Amino acid sequence: MALDEGRRAHLAARFEQDADGMPLVRIIDRDRGETVAVLTPEELRVLAEQTGLPSGLLFQGRS
Repeated sequence: MALDEGRRAHLAARFEQDADGMPLVRIIDRDRGETVAVLTPEELRVLAEQTGLPSGLLFQGRS
């Protein structure tokens, strides 16, 4: 997310679960080490649609 022309991403998205086991996506500003948003995957999908971004660009899976 928020790539700066070949340099590392300034924002990181981390998949988490709330106390009920529901999925959440925490958006973290890597430069400041602060959480800037906590969204459900559905909220993130809606935001992507509103901005015109394809939803597939929002996540990169790593294991």
